[in-house]
Amino acid sequence: GASGNGRYYQCKACGRKRLVSLPVRLHEEHQSVAADVLSRIGNKSPVRGTGRGVRLKSMGAYYPIVDFIHTRCRAYSGAVDRALIDGNIQLSKNIVLETDGQDYTLNWTSRLDRRNVVLSGYCSVDSANRFILGLHVNLDERVDPFDVAVDAVKCGDFDVAEPYRKYARYWLPGDELKAGRALGRRLRKHDRIELLAQIRSLYANAASRTDVEDVELQVHDDSVHKLPPPGKGMQVHEPYLAYAHWMLVHRMLTGAGVERVQANMDIDSMSRAAFICTFADEIARGDAHGFYVRYTKFQTVDERKRILREANLARARYRATLPADVRGDRKEVARRMMKERIRAGQSYGKWNDEWIVHPVPTMNEPNKAVSWLTARDTIDEDRKADLFLDAGLARIDNVFMTTRRLFSALERPIGTSSSHNAVWHGYAPYDPQMLGKYLTIFRAVSNFVQTGDDGRTPAMRLGIERAPLTFEDLLWPGQRIPRPRRSRRKGRVAPAELVARALQGGRRIGRPRH
Repeated sequence: GASGNGRYYQCKACGRKRLVSLPVRLHEEHQSVAADVLSRIGNKSPVRGTGRGVRLKSMGAYYPIVDFIHTRCRAYSGAVDRALIDGNIQLSKNIVLETDGQDYTLNWTSRLDRRNVVLSGYCSVDSANRFILGLHVNLDERVDPFDVAVDAVKCGDFDVAEPYRKYARYWLPGDELKAGRALGRRLRKHDRIELLAQIRSLYANAASRTDVEDVELQVHDDSVHKLPPPGKGMQVHEPYLAYAHWMLVHRMLTGAGVERVQANMDIDSMSRAAFICTFADEIARGDAHGFYVRYTKFQTVDERKRILREANLARARYRATLPADVRGDRKEVARRMMKERIRAGQSYGKWNDEWIVHPVPTMNEPNKAVSWLTARDTIDEDRKADLFLDAGLARIDNVFMTTRRLFSALERPIGTSSSHNAVWHGYAPYDPQMLGKYLTIFRAVSNFVQTGDDGRTPAMRLGIERAPLTFEDLLWPGQRIPRPRRSRRKGRVAPAELVARALQGGRRIGRPRH
């Protein structure tokens, strides 16, 4: 049987079904406007605004066009990923990654259950070039929830602990009701408190969990629904998403010839365990290093400027104590300050992680503190200080901010005054599968189309492309680009044309003749 853009095949022996995707095809009329639709999606045009702008005859044509765009963007990004894995594209020997996750709240999928669906995105970005190496969502739309639930009952998954289940990677019915899911994983609106107090609180939160890697947040609230209803795929547990993400990144970096890796991440036991497990051999050789990074958020511009002024004054006082031949070298001054702070580091949590306050904060990361997760005593002090100085999360935070700024479907909800703490997800999609499609499109546009202040795209900085791609190049690489047919206007002359004729004749519209 057929379903959407795929076809189900059933095994005659065991009866299991498998969904096989089919090539997405579009009518010639829709192909000619696909690039225009992509440009509008990537510049925060809402669904109906995009339909009006490209003059779609019906809004039902929008989603097949998005499916076509998603397929082409995934194919282009996938070709580059495969080239990295196979070694056809080589990267720098040293690379600094920034990794984090973000939750996206979608609208309800059923009128009978109007609770919002929450999905998580997990991303890694090259800090130097801003190239997104992976951006994935914890939703597997290829499986049928009903078939999985029936098979889980038959094989006894509900009678054993989660790690020993056949379908351990999926949220099965009833999982959200189990104890231990209500523990918050991050401080959110309390980020204004003192930085080191935040770190102590986060470690206490992690230590209170039965499984330290189980960082999933299950909000027991009538307005939030953690699991998508049947028919929309199945949600994957976040640790499985993190491990799969890091394993893919490891294959890409290894194939591309990367020898030394530094991974910066937020305080997240899941990310820490996934990174250490994936890069175990590199960590043992001293070629891979992981860092926790934490900085204060939700601060005004004036507060950030004040923090920067105080940090600059502290560096100026320290610079005055150094020899004259060193004072002019900013990098050396920061390195020496970091060495002194490393010697005076403080340990937190039952894992005795040592935290260092960064001596060079920025507007994006004020009051930044860093912890070295894979510490080694054999590394030179200068190299150790450079590793601490390179730790940060500004690039990955910018990626997640851009997903919301450039895609109207992913923007944050709008607060309402009708009820306390109520929000309206005006542009959020109702179909959970749309989140993965939008993020795949965003990754391709961000890597190959959008340029920075230097006029180059992340792919150009890595040497993958020589020039920025256009939206047409992304959809039809090396192919003939479909163009819309020119249609002759019939009937009465348009008012705009009347105005143009009047202006050409020297007449002024709206002023009576004398």
